[in-house]
Amino acid sequence: MKQSLRTFLQDTYTQNKTNRFLSARDFLELEPFLSEHHVPEKHFLYREGEPSDFMLFLTHGKAQATKKVHYKRQIVLGLYHPGTILGETCLIGQAPRSMTVKTIEDSSVLVLSRKKFVALNEEKPVLGNRVLQLMMHTAGRRLEMAYTRLASVF
Repeated sequence: MKQSLRTFLQDTYTQNKTNRFLSARDFLELEPFLSEHHVPEKHFLYREGEPSDFMLFLTHGKAQATKKVHYKRQIVLGLYHPGTILGETCLIGQAPRSMTVKTIEDSSVLVLSRKKFVALNEEKPVLGNRVLQLMMHTAGRRLEMAYTRLASVF
């Protein structure tokens, strides 16, 4: 088992409320479909406008999401900690990235590519469905938070 996956499962994921979609056993089954990457501080995980072909599980470190709003001006959309899923909508659509995500300290991520997600759904459709439920839950929760932030402006 990848060390970051073991640490992620023991220290982070079991404490996270989203774990009702994927069990520790599910993550162990997911392991062959995931690739592990260590990412230095201030490194872009992805940039707004880039093609969307992978999602990430942040297993260690912190990241920040920003969005361009005017020429050379960006707003912070969120700060993310271990246990966060990033880029979840990319595997269900073809749209380019809608935000930029950059590490704010040395970090580790587990990557699920679109190609591996397709293979997961072919080889283990029940597990693929659970991953899809987690992605939709995460996207829905973020949309709800965005609506709340937007409403507070008016």
